[in-house]
Amino acid sequence: MSEQRDPRLDELLADQAVGELSPEEQAELERLLVNVNPAEATSWEQAATAIVLSQLPPPAGEMPQELLERLRSEGEEVVSRNRENMTEDSRLPPKVSVDVLESPPGGEATKPLWLSLAAQVALAASILVAAFFFVRRDTAPTVSELFQQVARAPDVVRVDWTATEHAAAQNASGEVLWSTEQQAGVMVFRGLPANDPAFRQYQLWIFDDTRDERYPVDGGVFDIDSATGEVRVPIRAKLAVRDPKMFAITIEPTGGVVVSSREELPLLATVPKG
Repeated sequence: MSEQRDPRLDELLADQAVGELSPEEQAELERLLVNVNPAEATSWEQAATAIVLSQLPPPAGEMPQELLERLRSEGEEVVSRNRENMTEDSRLPPKVSVDVLESPPGGEATKPLWLSLAAQVALAASILVAAFFFVRRDTAPTVSELFQQVARAPDVVRVDWTATEHAAAQNASGEVLWSTEQQAGVMVFRGLPANDPAFRQYQLWIFDDTRDERYPVDGGVFDIDSATGEVRVPIRAKLAVRDPKMFAITIEPTGGVVVSSREELPLLATVPKG
């Protein structure tokens, strides 16, 4: 049995936990594990999983207790089910096919328990990765929260929409809020006619004073479901906006365009200088 902790073994176990082993590396891992006590291998697998999880970004908020309890329950169920499916002869789940490994020095060839434990570790890591991303997605701000966030920004740009002579602008008004520091913004519309998303969509263009005005930044396409009441739409800029000087709304084919002809342009918002 090996008494020294092999750094290469830790590395391979960590890669296995996230499914990044090549066939050659898998064979190398199996050779290294032949001389490892199953109990010791289990602790190494746990350490490898900890390494993987330590590289994950922190969640945006505290994980809900309900989710924690569900993960704990599912993990215990997986381990319990795998133990029940072990056979006395192979100590591996009956449906898993593993070739007999080379004999360790002074011993017989075995099919050790740590292979199934590694699968459990990989599953646990996958569940936790999904949980982290679930929490981050679940805590994304709503449009109303984003509006308040941008409105409180020290560098917020807040400009009213100006209607053009386009028919869609007859009863339209509202404002646009943008924070360059946060690279985020919200558009507010009142009285803008509803569109049929199967044929046409509204599209935002942001004219940046540091860029060629022939190629404004695409701020994303959006729909208006109703011409009544107030509608708030988040800005989804495709590129960084450094010094916005004007925001423009055009009407384009569904999905938007890369370069607008600007033939249908109902609303503009020009940022005051100084």
